[in-house]
Amino acid sequence: GPQHVIINNKRNKKAKKYTIANVPYPFTSKQQYEQSLRHPLGRDWNTQKSYHEMTKPEVITKMGAIIDPISVETLKKHSKSKGEKPSKKRRK
Repeated sequence: GPQHVIINNKRNKKAKKYTIANVPYPFTSKQQYEQSLRHPLGRDWNTQKSYHEMTKPEVITKMGAIIDPISVETLKKHSKSKGEKPSKKRRK
């Protein structure tokens, strides 16, 4: 490389808490996830219509409706399609 460039190979421990190990759902690649982060979602950068389209929830329920918990079979199917092991952590 150029002589005036200094490359620091040390890890920044403070920045580690802002990095992720796996790409979050629904993204399938690192490039998709990073591209979504580059596009601002705020009202200052988008029209009102596009802002509402980008921030509307995927699932809409009526207030007070009971939502059944996800089944273990659904979790297994999802994790197999993603190539992940299902988490064995349980919440109390």
